[in-house]
Amino acid sequence: MSRHLTDEMIDAQLIAYLHDRAEDGAARAQTPEHVATAMAHRLRPSHRAPLGSARVLRSALLVVVAALLLLALWAWSLAGGRLPSVFPTRVVKIAIELPLGGSEPSAESVANGIKLAVEDARGRTGQIRIEVPESAILSDVLDGLPDPDQGVGNMRHIVGDAAVVAVIGPFNSYVAQAQIPISNAAGLLQCSPATTDPQLTRSADSGIPSAGSPAPGQRNYIRVVTTDDVAAAGAAHFVLERLGKTSVLVVDDDQDPGRAMADWFQDEFRRLGGSIVSRSSLPDSAAATSAMLASALAKRPQAIYFGGTGDRAAMLLNAAVNAGMGGIPFVGSDGLNDGDAARPGSFLSLVGEGAQHAYSVFPGSVNGPGEAAFEARYRTSYGADPTPFAALAYACAQVVVAALQQTEADHGLSAIGIRDAVRAAGVDTSTTFETILGPIAFDTRGDVTPKRLTLYAFDSATSDWVYSDQIDAAGVGR
Repeated sequence: MSRHLTDEMIDAQLIAYLHDRAEDGAARAQTPEHVATAMAHRLRPSHRAPLGSARVLRSALLVVVAALLLLALWAWSLAGGRLPSVFPTRVVKIAIELPLGGSEPSAESVANGIKLAVEDARGRTGQIRIEVPESAILSDVLDGLPDPDQGVGNMRHIVGDAAVVAVIGPFNSYVAQAQIPISNAAGLLQCSPATTDPQLTRSADSGIPSAGSPAPGQRNYIRVVTTDDVAAAGAAHFVLERLGKTSVLVVDDDQDPGRAMADWFQDEFRRLGGSIVSRSSLPDSAAATSAMLASALAKRPQAIYFGGTGDRAAMLLNAAVNAGMGGIPFVGSDGLNDGDAARPGSFLSLVGEGAQHAYSVFPGSVNGPGEAAFEARYRTSYGADPTPFAALAYACAQVVVAALQQTEADHGLSAIGIRDAVRAAGVDTSTTFETILGPIAFDTRGDVTPKRLTLYAFDSATSDWVYSDQIDAAGVGR
C-alpha cells in the first residue's frame, strides 16, 4: 500500500475530523484560532508528499476551508444555535387546506398565521427543515363557495405527497366531514383552527372515522377551536350570569347549524333557571318577521339569542330595532364577527348603529399570553390586523412543529414513518403544547382543552368588534 495519502483518504479524514472537532470545539466554545491550529496539526500526514506537489497544495486548501467552516460553527454555537450534522437535512412539508379566494374573509389571514408560525420556528426543527410550498396550499372553493368534493380532491393530493407530515385545515365543518376519512386512512395529522361541529369528533353514526371512534391506534384529527355546543351553552351563561338577563327570545336562521346552536343555547339557559319567551326560525318575509317580533315583544324578553349566519342575524336585528327591541342585548355566534362595518356584506355593515348592544361569542381563546406579540408581528409582516382565527391557525402550526421536534432524534425514520410519528405525537393526550393561546392539550376525542370562549362587543368609535371578555367553558356543553 502506498505510504502517501490518496485524494479519497484526505477527504475521508477531513470529513471525519471535522465532525469530531466541530462538536468538541462548539461544546468548549473554543476560539476559531485554537480550533484551526489543532486541526492543522491533526491533519499533517506522517509521510508528506514532496514540497510544492499538487497533493500538498490540495491539503493546504482543505485546511483553509475547514478553518473557515469551523469559524462559522463557532459563531453559530455562541449565538445559541444547534450544531448541524454532516448528514443531509431532511425536508418535510406542512399542507394548508382552506377556502382561499372565496367568500370567507378569514381564510387568507388563517393561511398567513400558519406561514408566520413556520417562519418564527425558522423553518426547521434541528435537522428537519419545514416548508410550506405553494403546491401544498390548496383551496376548496368552487364557484365562490367551499365545496366538500373539492376538499376531498385536495386531501387526496395532500396525502399522496409522502413529504407532507401534517395538514392544517379546513375551515368549514362540512368540508372536514368529507376529508377526515382520507386523512385518517393515510395516518396524517390534521389540525383545524375553525371547524366547530361537535359531530366531527363525537358521532358514531356520522360515518366519519372520527377522533372519538377511530381505527385502532389511528387517531389523527385535532382542533384548537371549541365546539358549537360549548359556544352556545357558554353564551347562555354569559346572558344569565354576566348580563343578568333571565328571559330570552331565541331565533335561528332555519338552517341545521343555526338550529342546533339555538337548541343548545335554549337547553342550557333553561337548565340555569332562565326562561325562553319564544323559540322560532327566522321567516323569509319582512311581514312575517314583524309579526313574530310583535308577539314576542308582548312577553317582554330581556335579550335575543340568534343561531345562524351574519347576514340573517342582520335581518333579525334590523327588524327588532324597528319593532322597538333595539335596546336589549343581541347575542349570536362567531358568524356575526365577519368583518368591520367597512366590509361590504358584513353583519356590522348591514346593521350600522343598531349593533350597539350586540355581542359575538367566538369559539376559542384569543387573549392568550402570546396574542399581543403575535398581532404586532402579523401587522409588521402583512400590513393588516389578523382575524381571530389567525391566532388559532398559528397555534395549530405550533402543535405540528412541536410534534416534529419529538421525531427529530430518530434519523432512521422513513417519510411515512415521520408522518405517523408526527400524528402520534400530535394526538397524544399526555402532551401539553405551549402556544400563543397558552398551554393546550387534546382529549381522547381530539378536542382542545382547556375550553375557552371569547366575547366581542361592538365599538361605535371604530365601527368594529372589540374584545370584551373571556369565558372559561370547562364543564359547559356535552
